[in-house]
Amino acid sequence: MIFMLFLAILIPLLAGLILTWLLFPAQRLDAATGLLHLSLAAGIGLGIASCLYFAVMLPAHAGALVYLDRALVIILIALGILLYQKGFLRREGGLRPAENVPLKYRLIFPVLFGGTLISGLISIAIAFLKEPHGKWDAWVIWNLHARFILRGGEHWQNFLSSGLDWTHPDYPLLIPLSIVRMWKYAGSETLYGPIILSVFFTLAVAGLLVFSLAILRSRSQGYLAGLVLMGSPYFLDMGAYQFADIPLAFFFLATFVAFFLHDRFSGRQDYPLMLAGLTAALAAWTKNEGLLFLLCVPPARFAWVVRDIGLRRALRQAAWFVAGALPVLMVIAVFKLHLAPSSDIFSGQGLQPLLERLMDGPRYGQILSAYVRTALTFTQGIIDIREGFRFNPGAAGIVVLGLYMTLMGIRTQGQDRPAWRTAVTVSILMLAGYFGVYLITPHDLRWHLLTSLNRLFIQLWPAAIFLCFMVARTPEQALVRGVIREMDRLLSRRGGSSEPNKTVSEPKSEPKKGGAGKQKRRRT
Repeated sequence: MIFMLFLAILIPLLAGLILTWLLFPAQRLDAATGLLHLSLAAGIGLGIASCLYFAVMLPAHAGALVYLDRALVIILIALGILLYQKGFLRREGGLRPAENVPLKYRLIFPVLFGGTLISGLISIAIAFLKEPHGKWDAWVIWNLHARFILRGGEHWQNFLSSGLDWTHPDYPLLIPLSIVRMWKYAGSETLYGPIILSVFFTLAVAGLLVFSLAILRSRSQGYLAGLVLMGSPYFLDMGAYQFADIPLAFFFLATFVAFFLHDRFSGRQDYPLMLAGLTAALAAWTKNEGLLFLLCVPPARFAWVVRDIGLRRALRQAAWFVAGALPVLMVIAVFKLHLAPSSDIFSGQGLQPLLERLMDGPRYGQILSAYVRTALTFTQGIIDIREGFRFNPGAAGIVVLGLYMTLMGIRTQGQDRPAWRTAVTVSILMLAGYFGVYLITPHDLRWHLLTSLNRLFIQLWPAAIFLCFMVARTPEQALVRGVIREMDRLLSRRGGSSEPNKTVSEPKSEPKKGGAGKQKRRRT
């Protein structure tokens, strides 16, 4: 049974690997690139498989699941061979940013990250043993929807109009359909299915964060970012509780990473933007918050790109993005427009109550206060609704990021600026969108904030870590900076000066030789 569960993941993983290989910017294949491919392929493959499964279910042919998976792999392999034969994939490998100084204690970073990763997995395993069904959202929404779909057979759509509004039948189906696929392979509704899926996405988020930074910045920078992520108790909690917020965080992060990879390595080849469009659309197929994300990304990206490269090239990039998102958008449109009921946030609301909430001044202050307090506590654990907001012991994640950027300093590369500006703009728009939803929510505002805001923040947390470490100096760069300052200080004592282009690899005797030469000339 366990073997069949892993096989249910292995086939989409293979399909995702082929797809990311087709759309990935040119890179030489090494350990970091290979692990980044695996991390991207993990979520993308499962997302595509769920979309195809949904399409097969519409005419009530769900029995063709196994054949569908095999056909998916065969089609992608054939497409890869065809494109390679046409020369589409014969590209020179892109160059990486050089790690300027070999740190003496470089191994300490992967060792610390590995230890944190192992301890995190142990804590997740303990949580699974205590609560194998997950927390409330897992067994009331995602796993429950999966059971309705599996047991419903040809009538699986009935649960969408069953009147069980408290189960949120309007939520997209990436997670439930992925669970159904695993149960189909296993032949039973085993609890290991949702557990393996949850761990799979948790590891994919960590791998995507670490190895994208290893390629874009340096390996030590990637491992440090992984330490911050795996050192966030609430991130591990969400992974253990089988919530959809971790898969959603994966697709948010994957979209931003795709933009950076395109801008850094693709030159004038824009097809990697299809990867960004695909992951943004899969975010919308994961949870309703992903729909807001998909609405925010295209205008933010277009606004910054058109400023730098002009309207014509920006339109071309937008076309590639839409091409990647379009297949998944068609699936979302069918589900949202023809099957799913309306959201509990918007259904049954009249204009008058809506305006009253928008004109309620104290409501704005209550939401803003919750934003500030949650930002300082959400990484440290669950906020107990009975006790309200509380500050748990430990360093708040947002404070850790602020200290790191302050100590290391900021250094950006010109080609990264459109992607970085896009990601920051989208993150701000997302927070503003969440704020607007809280303003108009028909539910009790205090209850709604206490039960959801920390999860909304954790969705953006891996992306926030990634953006901070993209602009902060790497340990190698900080070391070079410190060595050059020390050289300047020593040379100033001897009456010399360091050259701006002097590198650390130069012999240590060079400054002394230069200083002695100057003293000899003065004596002459």
